[in-house]
Amino acid sequence: MIKRLNAWQYLVLSFAVLILFGTFLLSLPLVEHEGGLTFTDALFTATSAVCVTGLTTVSTSGFNLAGQLILLLLMQLGAIGIMTLTSSFLLAVRGKVGLRRRFSFSSLQENYELRDAHGILASIVKITVVIELVGFALLSIGFWWEGFGVRRALYEGFFHAISA
Repeated sequence: MIKRLNAWQYLVLSFAVLILFGTFLLSLPLVEHEGGLTFTDALFTATSAVCVTGLTTVSTSGFNLAGQLILLLLMQLGAIGIMTLTSSFLLAVRGKVGLRRRFSFSSLQENYELRDAHGILASIVKITVVIELVGFALLSIGFWWEGFGVRRALYEGFFHAISA
């Protein structure tokens, strides 16, 4: 029988599953890279995207549209996960958790109900979308101003707004 996961185990497991899922998606035949993509490159790229480090062993611009969209999805989900983790931790540290348990992340499960987690996540997603839309608009205008065609400026603005 599998025991119930604590918050730390759940966090590590969710990031690992997302990284492995991203590696699988980047390894699909519909994803092409101009220099080819080994399993190790796909794993490293997925890990970097989910953990929002920005490091790659292959050029991001070398991916076809499918590969770039998968990278955007991984970056977005990874960033939201990190922001949710940080917000939850700050709530635990500043909230009702006693001094002895402040740095025990597992206490989050005991002190915040599921609706609190949904509220935190909803707020993070709303704020993220607003900031990304502003960035998208400004970057798209900037790319267009620099001579990119409208479609290319919109795509570059979208990609850079999310990847930033």
